[in-house]
Amino acid sequence: MMMMRRTTLPHALSAARIAVVPLLAAAIAFVLVATPCRPAAAAARTTGHAPSRSQLARLLEYDPLIRHFASLSYGKRGARVPSNYVRALVLGESSARHHATSHKGARGLTQIMPETAKDAVAALLDMRADFLYVNRDRLESFTAQDLYDPAVNLLIASYLTATYHADYNGSAALVTAAWNAGPHAVKRHGNATPPYAETHQLINRVNAYMQYFETGSFTAHAGERWNTGSWNSPGWNRAFDSSF
Repeated sequence: MMMMRRTTLPHALSAARIAVVPLLAAAIAFVLVATPCRPAAAAARTTGHAPSRSQLARLLEYDPLIRHFASLSYGKRGARVPSNYVRALVLGESSARHHATSHKGARGLTQIMPETAKDAVAALLDMRADFLYVNRDRLESFTAQDLYDPAVNLLIASYLTATYHADYNGSAALVTAAWNAGPHAVKRHGNATPPYAETHQLINRVNAYMQYFETGSFTAHAGERWNTGSWNSPGWNRAFDSSF
């Protein structure tokens, strides 16, 4: 009997191990499937760029303008920009403060330089379109001070970012890089993100805010639900450079 136990016990253990392996694999597979990915909002919080309640409250005031201008098609190519990108840009650039001014002279919600704005206004006038919140007379009499007007600022920002979106085949990193450093800087670096700290920081902020808005379920106040829309439109590439 002792000899039988010594010879059969290892075989029994081996059989038990063989039987357990599939069970462990099944359990691991169940956990992997049943465990949800971390929400985008949580990802944004870990980077320190989840909007505060005061930021969201300010941004909510401009949301009708953002939704309208992001719904338009610009230029002969019919370029468009996702509304969540514009929201993220507003928070990343000015924290939704329409009177913000940078030390370089950039102005308004999305921090536009006056010279850049003048070129964009000329292009918008050539379109001969009805922008609803900004009439033709306002564009024809444009001055740098008008960049503090949320409607004017957001119209120009939507036109420019939609144009960059079309130029860079939907690369969100390059759209933000062109916005911050200029299209010429992107071109000089081989259609890649320029190695500027300020540009990289803005890309990080915009990316984090976009992830937050993508949840689509947050509120600025109790009972107020945002109509965020989707930025998963065809051609819009959310992939950012891995170095960020």
